[in-house]
Amino acid sequence: MGQFFSWVKSNEKKILVTLDDLAKKAVEISEALVVMLTDLKNADCHKEIHALETQADSLVRDIFSELNRTFITPLDREDMQRVASKIDDIIDHIDGISARLVSYKITTTPPYALEMANELVKATKEVETMTSKLRNIKNPASMIEHCRNTSEIEHKVCLLYTSDAADE
Repeated sequence: MGQFFSWVKSNEKKILVTLDDLAKKAVEISEALVVMLTDLKNADCHKEIHALETQADSLVRDIFSELNRTFITPLDREDMQRVASKIDDIIDHIDGISARLVSYKITTTPPYALEMANELVKATKEVETMTSKLRNIKNPASMIEHCRNTSEIEHKVCLLYTSDAADE
């Protein structure tokens, strides 16, 4: 009888740990992009970024699969799916940037690209910090602070992007 109702019980730890692993993968891949932009002649960087993206896709599948097997989830199911999808979007975009740098044979780092990539590392670290705190939210104000930090980083990157566009 216990196995029959096992699908009702939340596997909170597995879902949240996997979500945190996905956020850590986003940090890893953003750091790999910084390395790539520092040395565009290093062909191994794109291979590493693509391998990290493939690993992240596996984590996303695990999250969605676990959410589909679990009746009661630690947080709202749709919110968890949305967070996982948005982190995956970031990872996919970084892989796309890497692929285009290689495809177009870019050998000189575009203006502001390294600065933007460094800001991306900061932003993914903020997201990783937030996902790691989902298991035990004791201080919601701290989560809001990380959201504000991420928003400030996004604003800074927008300014860098518009500065680059204005320079051209």
